[in-house]
Order: sequence, then C-alpha cells, then structure tokens
Amino acid sequence: MLDKYMNIDYISSMFNYISNAKLSKEKNLESGISIIEKFLSQTMIFISIYGLKEIKEKVIYSINFIIDNDYMNWSLKIKNQLCELIKCCNAYPLLAKLELNDIDELNYIDYLSLNVRKYGKYYYNDKQISIYNNIYSQNNDIVFTAPTSYGKTHLTIMSILDMMKDNLIKNVLIIVPIKAMINDYRKTINQIIDGQEVNVFESPYIKTFDTNSKNIFIYT
Repeated sequence: MLDKYMNIDYISSMFNYISNAKLSKEKNLESGISIIEKFLSQTMIFISIYGLKEIKEKVIYSINFIIDNDYMNWSLKIKNQLCELIKCCNAYPLLAKLELNDIDELNYIDYLSLNVRKYGKYYYNDKQISIYNNIYSQNNDIVFTAPTSYGKTHLTIMSILDMMKDNLIKNVLIIVPIKAMINDYRKTINQIIDGQEVNVFESPYIKTFDTNSKNIFIYT
C-alpha cells in the first residue's frame, strides 16, 4: 500500500519538493503552497479509502516539514487541512507544535485529546507517554529503541527528574558511550530541571557528595 501511495502524482511531487528544499535549503513559496495543498487533499482521500497504517510514517514526516517551514502561515487552506490530517493521524501533540492562536477554541473532544498528552509544558504522543510511564514505574527494567530526534534523552531525563521531585529516587547513574553525549544530557537537564535542587556530576570530575541530596552522575 505504501508503494501505491508514493506513486500518486501529487504525493510523489510533495516528496520530491521536500528533497529539493532540503538539498538547496531554499523554498519556492508559490509552487510549494500549491504542491502542499494538493498533497494534503490527496492524502486525506487515500486514508479514507485505504487506511493510514502503512503510510503513517511518511505522512508524519511531511506534516513536520510543513510545520517546521511555516507553510500553514501562508495559506489558511493548508492550516485547516493540516489540522484535520493531524487529528486523523492521532498525532495531537503536533497541534501544539502548530502554535495555533485559537488552540483553546478547539472543540471539546480535540481539546481533551491534546491536553491528556500534556506533561508539564510539553506534549507527547501515545508511545512517548508509555515510555515515560514505564520509566517512572520504579523497580521495572525497560529497554526501548527509537529513531533520531524522537526525544529519547528528553523522555529519560524528564522521567528521572519527576521521580526525584516525588522523592521516589535520590541518586541516578547515567552511562553514555562517548563524552560528547555528556553535554547533551547536561543541556537537557538544564532545560527541564525547573528549579529543582539537583547536583549533576560528570566524569572524570568525581567528587564527594551528600547521599541525602539529589544527585545525577553522568559517566562514560
């Protein structure tokens, strides 16, 4: 079914446009709006006939491209189509990414569907929430894999910090394969620490510490 989808003219044109835009780092706004409008319409028709399962990854990839490049701000039609496609994909956190001025004016079902996926000031998809819940449930082992930019580090750190805030744990040891990742974890901690008093220790700077305080150790 994916091949059938990708062979549709309006769909293949969209992915060619994305590839060219990423290679040249330039976008032709006029032609882009036309291509995107046709892509969104055709995708909704395809989903209504054949379903979403086999094409969802491609659709989400395209939605992110449209949002990241602000095309919805140049066309009300794109904005409306985009909202409907996001809801059709059950990808409600992307509604928050749209930064809609009227996000509080969504119908009640859509408003609930978006906000049940909100933890603190962040919105998550259903799988991300499941990962968070599994990490937060102490005494359980969890192994998960996800693609680049999925938010693995963010989810892990947020879960750990919430467990610390709720006094479920005090000391955490994070093992990373390379030194460069220590910086990534430290930056993520600083972004979401939200005033918590947590000490962060990095290898090779091992220091004495108070076991009664909250400590995160990031070592290779």
